[in-house]
Amino acid sequence: MNDPFGAFKRQPWLPLFQVAGVAIAIAIVVEFLLVWLAQNIPEVRQVLLILFSGIFAVILPVLAAVGFGVLGVYLCQTWRREQVYLNLGSLWALVLCLVVCLWVKSLLVPDILLPFNYNSLIGVLLGVFGKSRSVWRSWR
Repeated sequence: MNDPFGAFKRQPWLPLFQVAGVAIAIAIVVEFLLVWLAQNIPEVRQVLLILFSGIFAVILPVLAAVGFGVLGVYLCQTWRREQVYLNLGSLWALVLCLVVCLWVKSLLVPDILLPFNYNSLIGVLLGVFGKSRSVWRSWR
């Protein structure tokens, strides 16, 4: 009888968490850069006030989460190409690693552009599986 958690145990967890850690570090730098620009440049502050009001206040964090998922796949495909073979199982493991890093980020630094909520989870899923469409479509 097969081990139902065998594929889960055999995932390359360390390289996936390294990819997620680098992706969340890039996201934190971008968030702090936006805050710094908004504090020091009045024109940027006005643009960000417009972007973070109305319907954009809901859409922008989801788009940021999609970009976060795409960044994770991109880093897997370029930086950790030798350690991580992307297949359907490793994509789900990458989603788990990205969400865990997103949760840890929400505990340590304030949520500005990339909060930890259901919308961000959907955005990460869309980003990961949208960027790696060729991987999961060839799984059949």
